[in-house]
Amino acid sequence: MKTLKSNLKLPVVSAKIIAVSIAISLCASCDNGNGRRLANVKNDPAGTYREYLSDIRKQDKLSVKELAGHLRQWQTMRDSVFRYLERDTLVRLHSTVSEVCGLIHDSIRMEFSRLVLSQTRTYKDILWLKEQASPHQEDKELHHAAEAIRPFFASLDSQPVCRGNVQPSAIAY
Repeated sequence: MKTLKSNLKLPVVSAKIIAVSIAISLCASCDNGNGRRLANVKNDPAGTYREYLSDIRKQDKLSVKELAGHLRQWQTMRDSVFRYLERDTLVRLHSTVSEVCGLIHDSIRMEFSRLVLSQTRTYKDILWLKEQASPHQEDKELHHAAEAIRPFFASLDSQPVCRGNVQPSAIAY
């Protein structure tokens, strides 16, 4: 009996090598396994917001000053993302970017709640944090107007409170 030597193993091995190299190149060109290219994620508001959520999830215990900085950064990011979505006047069929951004926004809110509750905070800390996160913090015109009106309210504080009998006046119908 003659034994024939088979060369079928060589094409199978080369096919496996080609399949693995294609799989590696596809995985390397996509971001997070979601099938979207990195260039598209950078121009996508949901991708940008998702990256910010990922950064916030990495944070553990933050001081009040660090938390205020992250809150201001989030406000800027949120305003930019939702402004971009508002400018999109074409309502694309099956476009779910705004819904995705809304879900990511809720996740970021929950992450900030987790960060706030990760440590015991005093009322003074919360008040300072609220002042720092206020959008009116940098409004110099508003601060100038408040300083200009302050003497009026100070003069009201110097007036005595009415301590007499207050008789209800007759109301004519």
